[in-house]
Amino acid sequence: MDNTTQQVEAILNKHRRAAADEIAATCFGSNGLSHASSNGVSHAASNSVAAAPTKVSAKKPKATKVAKTAKAAKAAKTKSQKAIDKAKGVKRDPAVLEALMESLLKHITANGGQGIEQISKALDKTSTELTLPMKKLLKAKKVGTKGQKRATRYFPK
Repeated sequence: MDNTTQQVEAILNKHRRAAADEIAATCFGSNGLSHASSNGVSHAASNSVAAAPTKVSAKKPKATKVAKTAKAAKAAKTKSQKAIDKAKGVKRDPAVLEALMESLLKHITANGGQGIEQISKALDKTSTELTLPMKKLLKAKKVGTKGQKRATRYFPK
């Protein structure tokens, strides 16, 4: 062991002994230490705490799985998602929305009963991009729904 590790071990042993003495004092009162020592309890507690396994490691912590998946997800953005990120807060052209509504309605008519995630994959768009056109189709009563939240399925009317 190197010098730093030995110093750390010495400090840990000192704290373990202090903790064992404190436990004995709590169990047997402040005057009970001599009583505890005579019974060998304090000594036994001190030895058991001092003998607790220690592991001192100077290794760097590994990157968490969450951090790795977050990086992978960020790198996997599609072109349409990047387009949304660039144009955040900017209204879409009404002609583009109208064309998206038509293609959405055409897909739902041909493939009724799909969820927004399936539809977005088929149209190569994100579900966020399809939210407004879908709301407009629902309001115009051209499309109906069954289910709630993520279980919502869309059907032609």
